[in-house]
Amino acid sequence: MLVKDEYKPKNLQIRRIAKDTWIVIHNESHTYTYVLKGKESALVINPCFDGYELRETIENIVDVPIIVVNTKYDESCLKANRYFTGCFVYISQNASDYLCINKKTIEIYENIEFKFIKANETKQLDLGNRKIYLREFDVQLDGGVILFDVNTKILFTGDAIESDQVVLLDHLSKSSVSIERYKELLSNLKTSDWDIQNICPSQNGSPIDNVVDDLLENCKRIIDGYLGSKDITTANFLNEDDSRDIGTITKLFENENLRKSCWKDSTIIYDVRHIFES
Repeated sequence: MLVKDEYKPKNLQIRRIAKDTWIVIHNESHTYTYVLKGKESALVINPCFDGYELRETIENIVDVPIIVVNTKYDESCLKANRYFTGCFVYISQNASDYLCINKKTIEIYENIEFKFIKANETKQLDLGNRKIYLREFDVQLDGGVILFDVNTKILFTGDAIESDQVVLLDHLSKSSVSIERYKELLSNLKTSDWDIQNICPSQNGSPIDNVVDDLLENCKRIIDGYLGSKDITTANFLNEDDSRDIGTITKLFENENLRKSCWKDSTIIYDVRHIFES
């Protein structure tokens, strides 16, 4: 229930998915921002697009101070951070390296107080009667964080774990992890003491069932020599509604090294030249 019931955002939809937990959906981009409320503070995961309306909307959902976390280095998400001045913003340490590439980037974020999640680090946030664990999970090597909410047993994964597709391709970022490294990250997650019941990714439907086991088996099949399909399209990747420019899409389709491996409820799109760690 909204703190102010009369408030109706123009470009956003609000949906409650658990106690004191909401998804804010951007109508045009279909991207998801998650809001988790505790007694003392609220956590905003992946603010993106229409940052001014987003902050106004969130302040109509919660009435406590806001903390922001970015699960990935994504320009649209990071630019929306500037609407959250006065808030702590957590990002991967790797993402911080990309923030300092040029003067323009630094100027955009000069009023933001960033806090960094380092490699192999797990950080705990206490929202007041609600504990959240943050861990680096760098699937595309330019900044990745996953979060586990103890109260709801939901894992928030950004693009790192999804049911529709996990994309491990160099063209989407500066670099990407190998299938071998991705399997290692998933294995470490599975052996943690987090009792994961559901997963909330950054898009493509949420919440979803825990698909970590399916992704692990998928990685093993690829490592053991299974070659996926050359048709790399999915319902949400390179379909007729894909927002990427035609040049990028053409380049992807012309890359004969790309494959799509489907296993149970998991799909991985990857480059056959990047299966093993070099």
